[in-house]
Amino acid sequence: MSNKAMKVFGNAFLKALVVLLAVVIVVFSAVFIIKVATGGGNTNNQSGAGVVEDTTAESEVTEASTDAAVSTEDILSDTEEADESDPAAGDSDVWVEDEDETPADQGDDAAATEASESNDQAASTGAISADSKIAVLNSTKQKGLAGEWAKKIKALGYSNVYAGNYKLGTMEKSKIYSGGKDVSSITGSLKKPDVSDEKLKDGFNLTDGSVDIGSLDIVIVIGENDNILAGN
Repeated sequence: MSNKAMKVFGNAFLKALVVLLAVVIVVFSAVFIIKVATGGGNTNNQSGAGVVEDTTAESEVTEASTDAAVSTEDILSDTEEADESDPAAGDSDVWVEDEDETPADQGDDAAATEASESNDQAASTGAISADSKIAVLNSTKQKGLAGEWAKKIKALGYSNVYAGNYKLGTMEKSKIYSGGKDVSSITGSLKKPDVSDEKLKDGFNLTDGSVDIGSLDIVIVIGENDNILAGN
C-alpha cells in the first residue's frame, strides 16, 4: 500500500514539475517577446527622430547658405552701384571739381569769353562789336525820335547806345558815320541811309553828358525818312 502511494505521489510530483516548468517557459518567452518588441519600437523611434533631426539640420544649413548667398549678392550689388556713381570708377583719371569756381562764375566766364570772341571776330572782319559806343542823333523836329531809335539799335544786340540831338540842320535821309567799320547790321533797319567812313566829332550833343563824344565808334543821324513817330 505504501509503495502504491509513493508511486502515485511521485507521478503527481513529476506532472506538477512539468506543468511548473512549462509555465515558467511560457512566462519567460512572453517577457522576452515583450522586451524585443519594446526595444525594436524604441530603436525605430530613435531612428525616426534622428532622421527628422538630420533633415531639420540640413534644412537649417541650406537656409543659412541661401541667406549667406543673398547677403553676398546684396553686398556685391551695393558695391557695383557705388562704383557706378563714383566719377572715378573704372577710370584712372580722377575728375576733381574746382571748388573755387562756382557755376555762376562759370556762366560769367562763358559770357565774357563769348563776348570777347565776338569782339575779336568783329575786329578781324571790320564789323562793329556788341560793346561799340553808338550815338543816335535826331535831326528832325520830332521830339523823342532819337530815344526810340536808340531802343531799336539796342534790340539789335548793342549795349552802349546813346541818344542826342543833331545841330547842323534837318536831314531828309539818315546818315551813318561808320569810321570805316562795317555797319551792315544797322543799315537794314533804316530806309537806305547814306554811309560815310568818316567819324562825326562835332555838331551834336548827347542826352547823357557824361559820355565822351571822342570815344564814340558810330554816329547815326536820323532823317525825316526814318521818322517812326510822325503824326504823334
